[in-house]
Amino acid sequence: MKHGPYRGENELPADILLLKVSTRDEAIGWAERYGKILGDGEIELGKLNEPWDIGLMPAPENPPLQMLLIEKADASTEAGGRTTAQKAALTRLKTEMTKAGVLVRSQKLQPSATAKRLVFTNNDLRVIDGPFAESKELIGGFAVMDLTDMDETLAMCRGYAEILGGTLEIDVRLVDQSDDAA
Repeated sequence: MKHGPYRGENELPADILLLKVSTRDEAIGWAERYGKILGDGEIELGKLNEPWDIGLMPAPENPPLQMLLIEKADASTEAGGRTTAQKAALTRLKTEMTKAGVLVRSQKLQPSATAKRLVFTNNDLRVIDGPFAESKELIGGFAVMDLTDMDETLAMCRGYAEILGGTLEIDVRLVDQSDDAA
């Protein structure tokens, strides 16, 4: 285990879990259990920035501690799967986390072969089709959007890029909707 701040090493996510916990140590305990199921691999655990963390509103009394657990992609997840035993164990753990009120949301992403990288330079867009090698830059944030198609996605991302000055990269990844997306 190492503590941040981090430099970019393997910033290609495979699975994202939003946890609501009482303490950082509780989140670490859940992350360790998740990691034991994966075996070799990398996960990252970080605090979710809340509106009060960035000055948009005053903090409520006893605010929740929400943590983002990110499983980093590897050859197995990029090939589209895990072992049957890992899927079953992850399903059991996520069920336990849900019953404990810890797991708020879980999103398994499809391999980067189905993704698009949007590169905005001075508001000009270049689209690169996946698959992608891992990025060496830190992820600046996540947005999970329920959109109808790629045209709507491009329009949303274009507007976001304009707000942020017109120069950035956005990776568009599809959420895995399959029945075995453990």
